[in-house]
Amino acid sequence: MLPVSKPLLIVSLSNRAGGAEQCLQMIANAACAKQLFLLKAEVNILSKSVHSESDFISKKSLIFGYIFLICKLVKYRKGYVILSSAVYLNAYLGFLKRIGFLRSEVVVRESTTVFSRFKGLKKLSYVLAYKLGYPAIKLIICQTEFMRAQFVKYNSFIPASKVIILANPMNLKAIKGDALKGEMPFNFEFICAAGRLIPIKGFSLLINAFKPIVEKRKDLKLVILGEGPERDNLQKQIHQLGLEGSVILMGHVANPYVYFKYAKVCVTSSIEEGFPNTLLQMMALNTSVVSTLCAGGIADIPSILKVETGNIYALQSAISTCLEMQKSQDRRLLDRYLAGRDPQNFVNQLMKQIGNLKKDLYTPSIFPLKNTLDKVFK
Repeated sequence: MLPVSKPLLIVSLSNRAGGAEQCLQMIANAACAKQLFLLKAEVNILSKSVHSESDFISKKSLIFGYIFLICKLVKYRKGYVILSSAVYLNAYLGFLKRIGFLRSEVVVRESTTVFSRFKGLKKLSYVLAYKLGYPAIKLIICQTEFMRAQFVKYNSFIPASKVIILANPMNLKAIKGDALKGEMPFNFEFICAAGRLIPIKGFSLLINAFKPIVEKRKDLKLVILGEGPERDNLQKQIHQLGLEGSVILMGHVANPYVYFKYAKVCVTSSIEEGFPNTLLQMMALNTSVVSTLCAGGIADIPSILKVETGNIYALQSAISTCLEMQKSQDRRLLDRYLAGRDPQNFVNQLMKQIGNLKKDLYTPSIFPLKNTLDKVFK
């Protein structure tokens, strides 16, 4: 068995404030773990860690980050549990384990449902990454039963016993504390959505769904928090629909929780997700929440309105219904649902799962380098 006393090292692609990066930072803070970032981003970044130390490999590109990561990992070769959360990075760490460079245990978190989200060459690249590095990984964390079932189905070469479900952590106390740091951001009522401006987030569908709503409630606005490559396309759509002034693309905001708290309705409009952390944050602060069924587990959430993905009319109807409902009585149900997601609880469960695993069911080295590397890096 692996001793649970082994220190934890968190390896992330960058310090950009994405969902996976936020999860890893919460875990790092809860475990007082060192964070290692391949790339130092300058905008849309995570808040500075309170309880963990951070180190950056490159300020130029992820390619340099991957190249020089092996140098940074020398002192973490043995005696650590290394956790990451991006398929290519996960596979790279697993490959370093297979060739004998890493003797520490590698644990990875799946951040999306690769096999249903991607097609063609992109999907093939992920398949190759899984086969190259994942056989050496100690534990694979999925966010939902759907994600786990899909992973096991398409990666039959990995023992199913190594694939577990751990729901995303969430620091409920910190979120509610940040929400208290600001007042109502506007002098008008608004619907709020948030996420990176990319097609998979479904903001184009949301804007279309909002048009008939604002025609009846002209004082209402749609506020979308986040930045990304779809900004120009969304701006064109807003212009074509005559919604200038009614739909506001706010860009990145340092404290989205104030917006979630004061919104008339919070909306998650994604087409497909691993599991949307933004939805959990919205639920922590607002009882009027609408979400598409974009991930496994959403159908089981109490007291929010759920609609099928890609259905503009269903989304419009759910938002309209939510605007008319008084849902303050549902606060207790939502808090009960969120209560088990404390980051410290996540770390405790993770270490317990690692400790319960028997000796790895794989041949650790695909090349006879382990003894040689041990001598070189002794």
